[in-house]
Amino acid sequence: MRDSRVLICPKSAPIAVSKTDNVKIITPEANQFADAWDIDYRKYHDLFVPDNKKAVIAVSLGA
Repeated sequence: MRDSRVLICPKSAPIAVSKTDNVKIITPEANQFADAWDIDYRKYHDLFVPDNKKAVIAVSLGA
């Protein structure tokens, strides 16, 4: 697979999906590194393009 340099498409072509998972909130009393709140989480994301929208996408591939 070659590296893509530029992707040009209308805003309506891709469908962006984002999910936040496993939120962990640490209070200042339990935080061993700072006297502050700490919020840890995992962020998953992906980009889908329906088959009927693939024709409107232009990609510049690296050499």
